[in-house]
Amino acid sequence: MKNIIDLVTPFDFDGSIEYDGLKTLLDHLLNNNVDGIGVLGEVSEKDSMSVDEKKELIEFIVGYVGERTDIFINISGNINEIIFLDSLIKNKSFKGYILKITEGSDVGVLKYISYLSCKLNKEIIIDDFIKMSYDVIKSLSYNKNIVGYILRNDELEHMIDISSISKDEFNIYLSNDYLILVGINLGVKGIISVIGNCYPNFVRDVSGNIEYKKDFYMKFAKLITHIYTGSKVESIKYLLKINNLIGDKTRLPYGVCDKVLKRKIEEDYLNL
Repeated sequence: MKNIIDLVTPFDFDGSIEYDGLKTLLDHLLNNNVDGIGVLGEVSEKDSMSVDEKKELIEFIVGYVGERTDIFINISGNINEIIFLDSLIKNKSFKGYILKITEGSDVGVLKYISYLSCKLNKEIIIDDFIKMSYDVIKSLSYNKNIVGYILRNDELEHMIDISSISKDEFNIYLSNDYLILVGINLGVKGIISVIGNCYPNFVRDVSGNIEYKKDFYMKFAKLITHIYTGSKVESIKYLLKINNLIGDKTRLPYGVCDKVLKRKIEEDYLNL
């Protein structure tokens, strides 16, 4: 199963991006041979960043990682906003974009994505927050620039239908570490992983033989549940902190884990 990490952004005590900590985290991921890194994703705290900060962050990561793994930049918003961001980084070498879809009819979404796929001219993974129809996703799978689709809906029937679209040129990705065993059994080929920031080999290890992967997964199940409880940003940063990778400083509106959740994460960590 392909493992793309939804990358956390470390911050210093003054709230600035902490690039030494980011180097440590990137080295940790690269040394464990992750398949890809998603920049400005769900746990990146991108909404707190200015355009200049986003540009600087992308440039740093692309320059530091180079060709050692695939890099995908998360994008969303109207066409003009996306094209403007693309214009700032178009000369940088990265694999492609993760395009977040939050509204629109079937016809409108198809037009929107088709236009951007031509305009951006890079690989695109669709991040679906509106539960697109099977027919729309099937149609997108034939676009040479659309290389994947992220399942945000965890209804089993929907997962079964969409996973059947997967093929060599079009991967279906899970969006939740907790569903990895279900995904493996459905033939899903990838995951956008949060816990992979700390345990990048988790996906690879769970993909082993059936009895081993069940036992291995159960060791992580409680920890994953607690990471996805409340704010994933606060939880994953605290887990990274107790693993001595980065600090747990966040930007508003986020804070730090409450004491009860911290204790649960610490217990889960010690039981691995």
